[in-house]
Amino acid sequence: MKKILSILLCLSVTGGAVALFSSCRRKVTLDLSAGYRVVHEGGLNDTLLGCVKGFAERLESSLGVELGKTVSSGYAVEALEILIGETDRPESAALKNKIKGDGYAFGVRKGKLVLVGTNPLYTVMALNAFAALCADAEGSTLTVNETVSSNMESVCLTEQYRITYSAHLDETEEKGQGRLNPDENPDCLSYGVVAAKSVRTTLRTLLSGTSTALPVGNDKDTSSRKELLLGLVDRPEATAFRKQLDANTYGISVGTDKIAVMGLNDAGLRKAVEAFGDVIAVATVKEDGKNVIRLPAGFSLVSSFNSGWKLNFPRPTGEGVELLGTIDAESDNLLFSYSGGEADYLSYCAQLEASGYELLQANEAAGSLYRIYRNKRIRLHVTYAAYSYAFSQDVKECVPGIRIVSSPEGERGSDYDDKYLTEDLSYTKRTNSRLTSIYFNYHIYNDNSIAGNCYITQLEDGSFIVMDGGFTDGGAEDRIYAALADLHRQATGSAPTVASPVVIAAWYLTHGHGDHYLSFTQLCKKYGSKLRVETLVSNFPSDEMCYNFDSYNTTVRNDMSVVTGYTQGAMQYIKVHTGQRIYMRNVEMEILYTPEDFYPSTPELFNDTCTVVRFHVHTTDGNGHKLGEPTTILWLGDSQPTTTRHMRAMWGETLKSDAVQVTHHGGDYTERGFYPLVQPELVLWPCATTQMTVRIDDNSDPNSWKYHIYQLYRMDSVKYHVVADLYNTTITITKDGFAMSLEGENALYNAGEDAEIVIGGLDDRHCAVIKK
Repeated sequence: MKKILSILLCLSVTGGAVALFSSCRRKVTLDLSAGYRVVHEGGLNDTLLGCVKGFAERLESSLGVELGKTVSSGYAVEALEILIGETDRPESAALKNKIKGDGYAFGVRKGKLVLVGTNPLYTVMALNAFAALCADAEGSTLTVNETVSSNMESVCLTEQYRITYSAHLDETEEKGQGRLNPDENPDCLSYGVVAAKSVRTTLRTLLSGTSTALPVGNDKDTSSRKELLLGLVDRPEATAFRKQLDANTYGISVGTDKIAVMGLNDAGLRKAVEAFGDVIAVATVKEDGKNVIRLPAGFSLVSSFNSGWKLNFPRPTGEGVELLGTIDAESDNLLFSYSGGEADYLSYCAQLEASGYELLQANEAAGSLYRIYRNKRIRLHVTYAAYSYAFSQDVKECVPGIRIVSSPEGERGSDYDDKYLTEDLSYTKRTNSRLTSIYFNYHIYNDNSIAGNCYITQLEDGSFIVMDGGFTDGGAEDRIYAALADLHRQATGSAPTVASPVVIAAWYLTHGHGDHYLSFTQLCKKYGSKLRVETLVSNFPSDEMCYNFDSYNTTVRNDMSVVTGYTQGAMQYIKVHTGQRIYMRNVEMEILYTPEDFYPSTPELFNDTCTVVRFHVHTTDGNGHKLGEPTTILWLGDSQPTTTRHMRAMWGETLKSDAVQVTHHGGDYTERGFYPLVQPELVLWPCATTQMTVRIDDNSDPNSWKYHIYQLYRMDSVKYHVVADLYNTTITITKDGFAMSLEGENALYNAGEDAEIVIGGLDDRHCAVIKK
């Protein structure tokens, strides 16, 4: 038997401007499964039409019915109709006439369910009120009391409002233009800031405001009582409204002094801003010959939009656990940021496992917890980010919490073999591992015309991990191939052929700048018939992450055929996430940082989107048994101080590594506190010897990055420096670490070239290998 929901709204507000009345004389029972259709007033803009369609969907979901096609006024009259707004049906006008002043009403007239307001915004309020009453209904039968809300308060949006956005956004105007949308973003700002200025322009024009009207600024300024809150703003009103939203929804909420226009990511905020424009168009009226914007107090609008993101999975719950925001993370990945502690995280993991999610990998490091789960549809990278060292490292912007990256299972970025998540030492050992620093012909033009960051790690089975690449000037791709072919021949006993190609187990790409990938993709194009590239290991940033950048490159991200179109076999893209571990023969790749870790802060440079990895190079006896401790190599790419500051907060003293690649081609914009945590024995310089010389001798300003490089060059822990110049310096890695001798079977070697390596001293400024 169907449960009959009796909708009784008995609320009176005394001493205020709202009066609500419920009349038993208009108490009517309807069965909405009888074939009702929705008829709405004509001329609605896209936002209001979306509200109508959303209301119909909510009714269908709540009541378990299927309504007929939604149509506008002008269609032939049918007996069973739900009338929304000022339709051309007399029942709409009759009920509207009962409203005094501004307000809304709903009830049943001649078998029709009628919902109407004094303008379309009040009609939306009627829809919200009625839908909320239906939310807990069981069955399709409703008993509806006619309800009239009259003399409702309004909020006047005036020039005195301040437009406020989050302090996490990039609000610094830069030279150049935002590469993603230069017409919309000429000053390289975050979208939230661009939107704030655009809304200000619209409102100033509408209200004939002065040049000082409607100021914009971030939420650190709390001086304004009346604010238009744009996005995820640090205000109680915004926080309360945020709890109503999910990643694929957006909305508008009107309070007495605060108006919130919100999405949980840039896609949602963009939709919210568009909707706000539609709402303002309806709310603008003429008074004494001037435009006035009057919004219903308490007005709320929440709508959804289509995306490729996977959202249908269990979410963290518990006291104090809240969804703080989301960001598009590329390849239909989406990052969710939740408040919560370690206990909440463990409870959530238990919830996932109870829901049938398979645990693929679990890691714990520096107080943080990392797990990978999947079912047939979704893969989840679930993290408790402890930021255990934030206090000791004096990093204030990193706050502990639960972070989830959802992605479509079996699609781009998650469609790699499970074998890469588990260590497997069952290969045939052919060589000790070797590390090769590929040099570039810096002398061809000058130090700034030639650039690269290319290192090769040979694995014990003879295959390779190639890190990045470089510009192609001076035949860089030929030099890389010569080194690979030489090392391949030494391991296998024969030169590379189509039948016995060079196997690149992984191309590890830190980021997409041309001086980090071009020579590798050219290598694939020129020598692809003798190459097999098994995987690409990286984490590409999304367009949302790059919106404020003046310079960024999506060539490899958007078209992986620059590799797969030329080499043997299919290359799998492993989209890695912080805390994950990838296993390539005897090398364990520990992911320490990806572009996702920046959120909710905003990176200001493409170099801030580097994927930072630490190699743990194990030496084995050839029978699957490890010898000694692994040799660790920390790869930084072009990481900027903002990246290394986050890494200090997350990893602290656990960053200690045997070797480090100096960031950004020899230390440009190095952060002072980072390298002392690493304490390397070997320092790898991806630059010319002449460029390094300029950087290591300036200690005049302790606040300058050159001073930090000066200190790194002379750090007590450092034994050797290797510069990517003059030689393809190849270092054998044994169970005892790096073999840095010029003699013996593990002597330093110039792969693919004839020149013999020379080791210089600390004061020899034009040597590629320097012993301290």
